[in-house]
Amino acid sequence: MQFIPIRKVLTAVLLLALGACSNSDNEEDFSEVLTGTGSGGTPSTSAECSSEVRNKWIYDAMHDSYLWYQYTPDLDYTSYSDSSRLLNDLRYSKYDRFSYLTSETDYQNSQQGVVTAFGFNFSRFNERYLFRYIEPGSPMAAAGIKRGDELRKIAGVAVDELSSTELNELLDTSHGPKTQTFTVIDRDSGLEQNHDVTSGEFSVQTVFQHNSTSAAGIKTGYLGFSRFMRTSPEELGAAFSKLKQDGIQELVVDLRYNGGGLIYVASQLGGLIAGEVTRDQTFATLKFNDRYSDNNYTYHFTSTDQSLNLQRVIVLTTGSTCSASEMLINGLAPFIDVVTIGASSCGKPIGMSPDINCANVLFAINFESVNALDEGGYFDGLAPGCAVSDLPETDMWDQNDPL
Repeated sequence: MQFIPIRKVLTAVLLLALGACSNSDNEEDFSEVLTGTGSGGTPSTSAECSSEVRNKWIYDAMHDSYLWYQYTPDLDYTSYSDSSRLLNDLRYSKYDRFSYLTSETDYQNSQQGVVTAFGFNFSRFNERYLFRYIEPGSPMAAAGIKRGDELRKIAGVAVDELSSTELNELLDTSHGPKTQTFTVIDRDSGLEQNHDVTSGEFSVQTVFQHNSTSAAGIKTGYLGFSRFMRTSPEELGAAFSKLKQDGIQELVVDLRYNGGGLIYVASQLGGLIAGEVTRDQTFATLKFNDRYSDNNYTYHFTSTDQSLNLQRVIVLTTGSTCSASEMLINGLAPFIDVVTIGASSCGKPIGMSPDINCANVLFAINFESVNALDEGGYFDGLAPGCAVSDLPETDMWDQNDPL
């Protein structure tokens, strides 16, 4: 079974970061709009896939393989017309804000690196709503919208007048393509412009940037990485081959908005970074509940010709750094120096494997992860070594970026 789920930068940039190691009270994480992942099951009209059957499937899983099954409440699942709401009511609220239900179509497409979406997320900074990340090749990128542009309105309504529910309704693409008008102020020109953008299908580019530069005699590489997907190993191999050819001595891995993905890809990335010191060592061990402890499984690092054999790596983090991204940080920590800069990560030392039934896929938390030293449990997130606010006013790899 394949499980889904976590001392010198460019010298001038690091000095800037160390001189600003405090979070700004003016930053508010408003909304990370990750569209195209699906938000509910696809109902079937057949009797064997009725809503009651689907609800029973969810109910049984949450009372059996769920990591915290002993805390799952007894509910009348037949009274729920919305299966996602049932799942929400069954979750262990102390730790689980992650279990969800999606359609099999969205799941299969996402595993192949294909999503249907607008392709962006944004947050509130100093009373402005700024685009944090634009997916390369997405409809938003094709419209010329970029990181640091200010989002003023959606469908003619000011963003600060929209509730989270209204935002989700405006941007939900799970039922097919949708066209919306985005009123945007260009970060460079300051001009306001309306962009009519239609959501669409595009291939996710998980390595969105890699380059190297020299400062103070130190060759530093940068790797911008957005997701751990099946398509990632080939992208990572090409990127690390170039970084190794460039002879980098330090590496900055940008995981600011990387919400996770496939664990085996995270173990491969760890091996590409650390190389020989981690060869065949434990990357992460997955621990299931007491009913399924026979499923406990250990992932190991792998080392390839592209491995950099670094003794230290700098990782950029925010509250959106999650799951397999956190596992990468936690997994490398016993072997090399991992310097984190930014904000505390999201806090997901747990994961789930897909359970498919009636064209739906249930992702219910069913394991916790620990590193080679049996360390895990970071539900409050992994605190940064240097706290710096992420202000998206430049490209992520720009030397003027605070991180």
